Amino acid sequence: MTRELNFYEIVRVISDKDDCKAIKNKLFVVRGKVYDDEKHEWLYSASLLEKKGYGEIVSFSASELEATGKEADPNDFMTGESVRVQVDPETGEGKIID
Repeated sequence: MTRELNFYEIVRVISDKDDCKAIKNKLFVVRGKVYDDEKHEWLYSASLLEKKGYGEIVSFSASELEATGKEADPNDFMTGESVRVQVDPETGEGKIID
């Protein structure tokens, strides 16, 4: 099993899949991750590094990515905006509050 990647870690796409041809060897930044218990592997969501976090998010399996040993600055991916959410304890539903 490959090691778990960190949030904001810079990775290179190494996949040979047809749908990755246009982005192969491009650098992405890990923005989300989840462990797939059935496949026993990490799955990642990442954004293109050159877009500084404002581009679309792409999903990858761990085998499609290669760590570069570098990390991006998290501040490049945050706007400083926030929202407050109130959760109904009975239904679990949330609503945005002022």
